[in-house]
Amino acid sequence: MTDVEFSKVLSELSTTASKLNRSSDSINEIIAQLQDTLRKTNVGIDVWLDDYPLESEAIEEENDDGVYEDWGRTDTELGFAKNSKLGQAAAWILATRDARYRYDHNKQLEFVSAEYVTPLAECSRAIRIEALKHFGHLVVEMQRRAEEAVKAIEDAKKFVK
Repeated sequence: MTDVEFSKVLSELSTTASKLNRSSDSINEIIAQLQDTLRKTNVGIDVWLDDYPLESEAIEEENDDGVYEDWGRTDTELGFAKNSKLGQAAAWILATRDARYRYDHNKQLEFVSAEYVTPLAECSRAIRIEALKHFGHLVVEMQRRAEEAVKAIEDAKKFVK
């Protein structure tokens, strides 16, 4: 790459970065708007998008022969969940969590644990932008889970009568 080409690309990067910064200033506003809308629905069910990870990292473990094998993965997942911080009232928030999955004997992934729930508005720009792409999936999953809950309640009422 010549000095002239480098200068041109650097100038274009600067222009694009300015556009990105202006655009990304609105990300937290978008997150807050959806979060408020979802709170108003009062669904009251934690929902995590385990089928649409924002990031995924393979986990390898050394076997008895000293060979590293795929053990599973850690996914950063988008969700809507009740979050309570020490000294604050619990609130429903858009958030991410790190979920660990391991391969079972059939080489199917199974959920192991989840930790590090982080409010989405506090995540990196890259994670927040990736999360925007999955807002539709989250709302669809919330609808599905709410319908599932209504059916379970209605079925239980029939059983109790």
